[in-house]
Amino acid sequence: MKLKTLAIVALVCATACNNKVDTDRVAIRFKAGLAQYVTKATDTSFESGDAISLFAGSPINEVNAKLTANGSALTPAHTIYWGAGQTTASTFEAIYPYNQAYTSARVDFTVAADQSTSEGLKASDFMTASVSSAPSQGAVVLPFRHAMAKLVIKITNETDYAVSAVKMTEICQTLKADGSASNAGTVNACASGSDWQLIVAPQASSPKIVVSTTGGEYKFTGSVDIAAGSRGTIELTIKKDAPVKDEVSFTCTVSDWSEGDKFTFSEVKEGEVKTLTLTEAILPKAYDDNYEATVDGTVFYLNQTADFGSGIQMKKGVGYVANKDAFNSIKSIKLVCRAGKTWTSSCLTLYGGSAVMPSGRISSSDSEGLEFDLSGQNCTFFKLANESGNAVYLDSITIEYE
Repeated sequence: MKLKTLAIVALVCATACNNKVDTDRVAIRFKAGLAQYVTKATDTSFESGDAISLFAGSPINEVNAKLTANGSALTPAHTIYWGAGQTTASTFEAIYPYNQAYTSARVDFTVAADQSTSEGLKASDFMTASVSSAPSQGAVVLPFRHAMAKLVIKITNETDYAVSAVKMTEICQTLKADGSASNAGTVNACASGSDWQLIVAPQASSPKIVVSTTGGEYKFTGSVDIAAGSRGTIELTIKKDAPVKDEVSFTCTVSDWSEGDKFTFSEVKEGEVKTLTLTEAILPKAYDDNYEATVDGTVFYLNQTADFGSGIQMKKGVGYVANKDAFNSIKSIKLVCRAGKTWTSSCLTLYGGSAVMPSGRISSSDSEGLEFDLSGQNCTFFKLANESGNAVYLDSITIEYE
């Protein structure tokens, strides 16, 4: 059987009416901006897929809307509009990382007690942004700042023992909504080259440091006075003749967190089209209902889609591929059929929209049936589903997006 044109079922009237663009309202665009003290705990920019909680004041009135980062662009999970006829400014507040439980921008935040891994350190980096912006100012730029403080411990080791762990005790881990620090306890630090790092609530306190080595523990005591967005550097020396049980005093030198480590963004230019291609290399070797794969920082759901040696194989009736992380704007989806396989008309259905697992059916395709045109449809999510009675075999799925 020769390759047939992919026939896509046309939109019914009800679907078309539901997807009508509201021409009386203007969608808000969001971007991440630079503030004085902005660096992430483990990176120098937002990573694609990082999620942020947004709160917008009157007349927009959004409570904990989810924004997803892609370079400097921040894409909302659903379209957020300026108020009808709005000309005055609204207040926008944002919190990183996103938490669906937040009901306002005034929240308590507690760092991870175990920051010995980069994941624990990164999860402790609480950032906030607040800005007043009007429709006439274009995209709303959210200038993020650190709400927490970073401590860097530098160790000069004069012993024959290797340092295996560093922890700080009697240090406050929680920043309360009123700006006070609480919850004094123990935080395990993360090794960063020859240094050790941890993130804590801004505070003035007298903590202790325990350095574990293969030859025993070395203990230090001192004071810290660190504000939000500041970095305290503590220099310690462990000596061969120092009794393990004795505590040695330390001092803390404070600087800006951003010193020597600026936060930068990979700017996503409006109109600049990028491509991302999915191949069999990302697939499991057996059908799975809950499989996820990451390509260029974007997470995809691969439901009942696997590689059995014939490319991207989508199980008949149930197989689908969908993006979990939002794109800024999807322009097209291009498919390449597996060589030697027969393309059956109407075997795939493409859905697009502004929410994960969209239900709005896309009806356009090129003359060969292997390309879907989504330009002008403001789709940030797609779902490519095999709802037919035939298995589908593809070499690749390429997404063009801004």
